[in-house]
Amino acid sequence: LRYPGATNADLVHIVGFRISKKKRKQMYESKSNSDFDKAELLLYEEVTRMPPFKRRTLALIGTHGVGRRTLKNRLINSDPNKFGAVIPMTSRPQRELEDNGVNYWFSDRESMESGIREHQFLEYGEHNGHLYGTTLESIRDVIHQGKMCILDCGPPALKILHNSSEFMPYVIFIAAPGLELLKQLYNFNRSTGTSSRNLTFDRQSSIRYSSRRARTLESLASLYEEDDLRRTVEESCSLQRAYEKYIDLVIVNEDFDETFRRVVEALDALSTEHQWVPVNWVY
Repeated sequence: LRYPGATNADLVHIVGFRISKKKRKQMYESKSNSDFDKAELLLYEEVTRMPPFKRRTLALIGTHGVGRRTLKNRLINSDPNKFGAVIPMTSRPQRELEDNGVNYWFSDRESMESGIREHQFLEYGEHNGHLYGTTLESIRDVIHQGKMCILDCGPPALKILHNSSEFMPYVIFIAAPGLELLKQLYNFNRSTGTSSRNLTFDRQSSIRYSSRRARTLESLASLYEEDDLRRTVEESCSLQRAYEKYIDLVIVNEDFDETFRRVVEALDALSTEHQWVPVNWVY
């Protein structure tokens, strides 16, 4: 049975209550990332109760296609003096009319690889032969401006953020809704141009072959889209279970306005409610 506020990941639990974790103890360094990923250990961490205070970063976590980027942009646009975002770095050549430090910081591959070896990046990856990444210094720049830095980062980055008293993240997991609602979200993102998926089908281009062929191909495109969205729901459940020890709040994105309201309310509550935080944030 689904109880109020339950996510798809909660449905895998046997009847009963979910066990809240009071203590976990672990030592973590970004250079040991692969070692921690390979180890299957029960980790404990000592926590302490702190008076109300504002976190320095907001990490929006979730699988692709659940609306994290749209939510991040709306938060920043709602209060640019309170929220800020990092400018990523890339080894891609600077294009004409592009200004350094606006959409990207441009660097050379050798410098970025050196920074990666020296653990200067929160996360990084390669696309079309060019490196892209988020430097820790770019996060510090936003924090030094007196703003909360909003990150729509990959879940593995939580290990670095969580184990640093410098970044003090508040982590919100944006969970995928049911399949039908996810279809609506996907169609909205596609209509507004915020979806990177290309699942559209040009029926007119196939009409010259036969209307039957066109209908068949259109049906196949629809099946492909549904299968893709079903994987999104499954990946969302898997991510939530794998990284739940880092998550402060789970929101099922069934209605974007409601999701935005709940995020704002949760952040406002940090200024009025006591919080349990890792001891290493304090001592």
